[in-house]
Amino acid sequence: MKRIVWTSAARADLDGIAEYHAGSDHRVGDTIVARIEASAAKLARYDTGRPGRVSGTREKSVAKTRHIIVYEIHGDLLFIFRIVHTALNWP
Repeated sequence: MKRIVWTSAARADLDGIAEYHAGSDHRVGDTIVARIEASAAKLARYDTGRPGRVSGTREKSVAKTRHIIVYEIHGDLLFIFRIVHTALNWP
């Protein structure tokens, strides 16, 4: 199992998701963040993502959300760079 390394940008993305939903129903944001973190944990066991739109990266859609995890794997490390909403024009 790989060790997950969250970049500061990815952590800021998670915080932004939670903050965005805090005004209406914080439980929604908490649920989405939990699903993203669970998906990242699964990636640490099995790389089921696809080649990313940015050269050298990979992407994994998060089930029951409109978010994508952008990451790279280097040896035993899983680097998570960004959490992107599918409505955004990425990259």
